[in-house]
Amino acid sequence: MDKNAVVSALDRAVSETVSEEFEYITNGKSVSIGQWLRNNSRNDIFQSLRSLTPPNYSNPMVSVVYAAMYQLQHINMTYSAIKELLVSKNADKATITNSPRLQVIDLGAGCLAMQFGLTLAVADSLEQGHQNIAVHVDSMDPNLTMCTLGEKIWLNFLRIVNQDNSEPSSTLSSLHRACSMVTHRLHKNIQSIDTLDDSEIWISAIHAFYQVFEKQIRTDLWTNSRCHATTRSDR
Repeated sequence: MDKNAVVSALDRAVSETVSEEFEYITNGKSVSIGQWLRNNSRNDIFQSLRSLTPPNYSNPMVSVVYAAMYQLQHINMTYSAIKELLVSKNADKATITNSPRLQVIDLGAGCLAMQFGLTLAVADSLEQGHQNIAVHVDSMDPNLTMCTLGEKIWLNFLRIVNQDNSEPSSTLSSLHRACSMVTHRLHKNIQSIDTLDDSEIWISAIHAFYQVFEKQIRTDLWTNSRCHATTRSDR
């Protein structure tokens, strides 16, 4: 799989989605108002993160600016964490799971970076000769504004990968297959998530570890002893 082609597809998906959303939010507003909204949202994000509190993700402009600033970084972070976990679990670091299916419960899912990272890991596994990899992601976030934006980025990413795969010179055939093997659902609370039979289960809170949520996230992470918990406190 061509790393540069993957990065290009991800970058296009994020930038095109952000541009579309910015135009929608600022429709009918002057250029100066649009710039003020963007700059004000960026300042709100910086101030919130410095105090380890969540930005106002329910504000569409805040969500868009946040995705523009951090989505690619978060995708790389989740992908790297998954690869580290696979190395620690088994000698064959390309094996996603030895169970019929992998279910990932992603707490504080944001713009679905975990879903993207898992898809890249599945593509790697396919390139190593593994077949029939079934992955399901339950993305939970109390504020679905970010998840909805992530869904739009995901759909643009699928479109870009499909377009590339239709070209004879495509280097993303494994990624194209991986995209069809990863299913997902959005949830507003963890109570609506059902564990799937015959599945290995991971619980992740990899990029939503704000201090105000620490106690609840730690409780949820260790609720199920079958789970491999993946956390990284980057806030």
